[in-house]
Amino acid sequence: MKVLVLFSCVFVVKGHRRILLYDVQRGESYHVSNNYADCLAQLKIGLNVSRIESRLDSFIDFLKENELVFETESPESFPPISTKYQSTALISNIIINYSAKVKDQTNDLVKVLDRFNAEAVLINFDEVNGIEVKEYLNFFATSTIRTIELSFKNEIVFDKIDFNKLLKIYPRIKRVYIYNSLTTGSNHIYNDCYILRYKDEYVELKKRLKQKESFFTINNRLFLESQTYNPYFNGKLYVDGNGDIFNAPETRQCFGNINNLKELADVFLSNAFQKYWKVKKDICDVCKHCEFRYMCIDNRLPVRRLVGEWHYESECDYNPYIGKWQGEEGYRSLEKCGVVSNEKEFSIDHDKTAAINQELWRD
Repeated sequence: MKVLVLFSCVFVVKGHRRILLYDVQRGESYHVSNNYADCLAQLKIGLNVSRIESRLDSFIDFLKENELVFETESPESFPPISTKYQSTALISNIIINYSAKVKDQTNDLVKVLDRFNAEAVLINFDEVNGIEVKEYLNFFATSTIRTIELSFKNEIVFDKIDFNKLLKIYPRIKRVYIYNSLTTGSNHIYNDCYILRYKDEYVELKKRLKQKESFFTINNRLFLESQTYNPYFNGKLYVDGNGDIFNAPETRQCFGNINNLKELADVFLSNAFQKYWKVKKDICDVCKHCEFRYMCIDNRLPVRRLVGEWHYESECDYNPYIGKWQGEEGYRSLEKCGVVSNEKEFSIDHDKTAAINQELWRD
């Protein structure tokens, strides 16, 4: 018997309003109606080709055109991909606000990070010159860190540096962010390094990241990590300009200073430092109903309401109950859609959201 099967690298994520198909191998995603949920569930195990209803023809054609399904007579030969996330890095990414005080302790800090197989670092520079940047990057020359990103508050600071020369010495630099720029956009400068420019004033790290669908990244690692962890807070370390240590720029509890690194290993392993690591989207108000929840890196600080229940004090730019982004025609806030999420409760007025969806989408 010939059956149609969904490729194992394609995951079905159901949101309140619509389904998103994640092709984690190709880094692509596809929106489809929730009306196809039953069909997709059958495609995971194998849908008899001879019994496909005619009403599904256009949907099946869509799946075939995008190479999301294949035909086989032995679906058991194609087992599902494990969704268990594994990483050798306890601290995977670090944010450092450069200062003379931090610089003095960075050599010892990098040694500690290497013990935990740290993978990436973002360094924020304020007023520096090319020599200072080069000298600071030398601390990471032989570290386990594979990816380096640099941030500059304006073009003036950036223009002091010969980046073509710098990138030949430090090929691990993959992104350079420039704020308060005369232009906006990105351009490739050397190997796979890109410069991203923003016209806005210098963006403080503690401000909430603005989410847009075009900013999302789809890959197997992020998808798997999001099943168990919060991909923004998990494995993160933030060192501010004073050398104080936090889980992230948004968190409030300080865990000491890099002047005393002897206890840092114990800090990383503590429940307090890892408080937000496992606050995955599936247990957060609104996010648990969003089809983007396994590709979204959201730096809003979750707030615990009850055991197993978390909410946010600020609203996301996307409303999954009506499938609209802030700024799009027809967008409404959660409150106007009858959705309540606060320190006391989480509730949805399903009649109200249904009426709004009928008005917006005619369904």
